[in-house]
Amino acid sequence: MWGKRLSMFFVVLLVASFCVWAFPGRLTRSPDALQVDTSDPVVPEELPKTDSGMIPETDLTESSTALLEEVAAEVDPEVVQDLEAIRDNLAALEAVSLGKDAVIDTLADENATLAVAAEEAGSKAFLMIDSILGFEQGAPTYGVGLSLGVRLGDSLMIHAGADYDLNRALDFSLDRWTFRAGLGWMF
Repeated sequence: MWGKRLSMFFVVLLVASFCVWAFPGRLTRSPDALQVDTSDPVVPEELPKTDSGMIPETDLTESSTALLEEVAAEVDPEVVQDLEAIRDNLAALEAVSLGKDAVIDTLADENATLAVAAEEAGSKAFLMIDSILGFEQGAPTYGVGLSLGVRLGDSLMIHAGADYDLNRALDFSLDRWTFRAGLGWMF
């Protein structure tokens, strides 16, 4: 009879230790093995950085001004006017491109924010291991508990659990168990 009670106690202890062992976030290898490269990436400076499809501003103004001066001396004034109109249109397109780049950056930031919010609002399961302390006729009583539950959406919570009184650990009885279930709302 004592052997059966003792073996049941060790089975409950073994199940509880497996739950603690599988708890996420525990360190599985030594801290020395984790090496993070914190150096800044090297970007070659010889390459000019341009935004979406834009010509660097210095190249545009220098080359277009030099071209207009060369052409103005040899070509018809109507062609010069057309080239100036093209240069003005190009400047307007650059302004529109900068505006679109700003909108793209804003939308990318909003998308990242919404992705984080959607991840937090999803359904998630949880497991709780409880230690219980109570009093019976002035003397402390001890127990353990286990709860399993799920959060549905971003607010509704449902859980079920069981508690076992360890005061007389070797006296296994259904009277020593307490079962519970709950429904909750996360604010």
